Amino acid sequence: MNTWISAKKDIGKAAIFGIVVFGIDWLLYNLFVPVFFNVSLIELLRSFFIRSIIDIIGVCIGVYLSIIYEHRKNHLTTAST
Repeated sequence: MNTWISAKKDIGKAAIFGIVVFGIDWLLYNLFVPVFFNVSLIELLRSFFIRSIIDIIGVCIGVYLSIIYEHRKNHLTTAST
């Protein structure tokens, strides 16, 4: 899987991590927690969709910015030597 991910562009790497690694777990957690508490359907949908999707998008953006930062840092390090 590492060679497949390495072949992807930076935005693809961020999306894979944000959705597959973080997103699936976060969605399942946000679905699982309301089972223990008496939560209405409206509250479940609001919490599940809005909060989860915004968090996943935020993680994807953060990972993408981290990858860009690492590229620039590596480029400056190799250019100065």
